[in-house]
Amino acid sequence: MTVSTYGEHTENAAQALNNLIRDDVIPADEAAVDRLLHCREAVVDALRQRLYDVGQDSWYPPPDHLPARTPMPTLAGLDEKLATLVDNIAVALPTLPLDERRSPADYLAPASTDPTVEAWRAAAIELLAASHALSAAAEQPWRTDPGAGWWVMRDVSVALEAVVVLDSRLEEVGLLAEHQRPDDAMRLDEKRMVLSQTARVATWHATTASPEEATPRVRQAAPSTVVEPVSLVSTPDDLAAAQQRLARFLRPLHASDAFYAAEPEITADSARQVTASQLSRAGSSGDSQLTPRR
Repeated sequence: MTVSTYGEHTENAAQALNNLIRDDVIPADEAAVDRLLHCREAVVDALRQRLYDVGQDSWYPPPDHLPARTPMPTLAGLDEKLATLVDNIAVALPTLPLDERRSPADYLAPASTDPTVEAWRAAAIELLAASHALSAAAEQPWRTDPGAGWWVMRDVSVALEAVVVLDSRLEEVGLLAEHQRPDDAMRLDEKRMVLSQTARVATWHATTASPEEATPRVRQAAPSTVVEPVSLVSTPDDLAAAQQRLARFLRPLHASDAFYAAEPEITADSARQVTASQLSRAGSSGDSQLTPRR
C-alpha cells in the first residue's frame, strides 16, 4: 500500500482551498451548511495541530477552550514575532461549541453532492492527513531544524490566510454567529498582512524540503502511547492508549486537590460519543478517529 506524503496532502488541500476562494458560493440547504461548518472545524483543528508540532500552540486552554485576548500587533521587530502572531490568529478562529462538535466520521464521509461542501470536506481530510503525517513521522526534523520548521510554517500561513478570507465570507451571512471566539485584536487586513509576510519570510528561511516526504511511521505490534493533542486511532492496538487518555480527560483539572469541585475537562456525554466512535471504527482497516484535543 502506498502512503501519501505530507507534501501530497498539502498540495491537495491547497487546491481545495483555492477552489473555495475562487468560487465564493455558500449552499442554501441547512444540512449542507451544517456539514460545511463541521468540515471547517476539522480544517481549523488540523492547522492548530500543525502549529503545535512546530513548537507553537503549546498552552493548555481554559475549561471553555477559549484563549485569552490576543495582544495588539506591533510592527516593530515583526519578523521575530511572526510565529507567535500566526499562532494568535489560529487560536482566535471561531469554533463550534463543544456540545455541537461531532466525530469526524459523521461528516467526512461519504462525499457530498454539493461542490462547496465537497471542497471543504476535501480540505479537511487533506489537512488532517498532512498534520498527522508530521505528528506520526518516525523522524521530525521540523521540531529542531529551523530550516525545516519554516517550510511547515509557510504551508500553515498560506492555508490559514485562505481560512480567514473564507471565514469573512461566512461571517457576512451570519454562519459563524453562534461560534465561540475570544476577543480578537486584529482586523482581517492585519491578519492577511501577518500571514502573507510569514509565508514570504518562511520562503526565505526554509532551507530544507524534508517535511515534504514525511509519512506516518509504521505501527508496531505494541500499543502506541497517545501523547499529542490530536492522535489518530487507526488500528485496534491504538484503542487501549486512546481510552486511557480519554479517561484522564474525565478527571478534574486538578485531580490531586481533594477539595477541587469544578467540571472535568470534557463531559461524560462527549466521552461516550468518542468512545462509541473509536470502538465502531478502530477495527476497520484504514479507518481513523480523532481523540479529543485539549
